[in-house]
Amino acid sequence: MLRRSSLVIILLSFSLIFWGWQPRAESKSVKIAYFSLEEVMAKSKVGQEAQRKFKAEEKKIRAELKKKTAELEKLKNELEKKSKLLSKEAKEKKAKEFFEKKKAWEQYTLQSKMKLSRLSNKMSAPIIEDILAIAKKIGEKEGYTVIFEVQRAGIAYAQPQLDITDKIVKELDRKAGKK
Repeated sequence: MLRRSSLVIILLSFSLIFWGWQPRAESKSVKIAYFSLEEVMAKSKVGQEAQRKFKAEEKKIRAELKKKTAELEKLKNELEKKSKLLSKEAKEKKAKEFFEKKKAWEQYTLQSKMKLSRLSNKMSAPIIEDILAIAKKIGEKEGYTVIFEVQRAGIAYAQPQLDITDKIVKELDRKAGKK
């Protein structure tokens, strides 16, 4: 489902294309550019560092999940192998133990996904704010009428010379170097 802001951007884009852009009388021309947020995050030092930290945390969580999955699988196999030999009470006890562990495993899995999602948002939000501020600064400095972000605006094609992704990467890296 599209976010409200994405829908507004898409509708605005289509409106400009289908009904024509009517620049002000004092404007000489319309200057449009675009950038890829995904590419800026992948190419910039700040984005790469955030990605490295995220991957390290994800690796820890996946290792713990793998360990818990192995424990659950071991308990399941044990229950299946010994079920014929166990008394009814012992079977019920093992089954209860298995279902409690399975429930804990499912809860851990859900919490891990939520934790990774929060971490990703926490790490990327300030970087995205910087990227948008840089895009605005470039737009004002170089006289762009509008600058689109490729994925969110739904741009299927644009001429490569309109791409300012590398300018944003350089400016973001420069800004990060000052900190």
